[in-house]
Amino acid sequence: VMGIAKAELGDLAGGALGVERALSLSGRHHWGLGDLALIRIAQGRDDEARSLHSEAAEWNERGGVCSMQAIVALALGDLDGALEGVERAIDDRDGVLAITNHWPRFHRMRAEPWFQELYREKMGY
Repeated sequence: VMGIAKAELGDLAGGALGVERALSLSGRHHWGLGDLALIRIAQGRDDEARSLHSEAAEWNERGGVCSMQAIVALALGDLDGALEGVERAIDDRDGVLAITNHWPRFHRMRAEPWFQELYREKMGY
């Protein structure tokens, strides 16, 4: 959490260090991979972000959740990947979707018309 907070406050290098530490303790959990990918995008290191995004996708294939994958895909400009991630998260009943209206990581996605339509259609919101 400290790494994410530092990154959100503009200390991208400090944020990356914090998230990398969390990754080392978590066995490279997919949420940390997604958070680090978002920091790398903010740093202009898109190739590294794509690599982290791919690594996180392997977690999802083993039963992880897809909401973070959708967030990173959107940040990389992959609208199809973002839509696919949200649809899978809804189908998998990803509990994180319950907080999408309040969680800052979903800010950009909430602004997308396709997300609003899909959310209303599938979630009833």
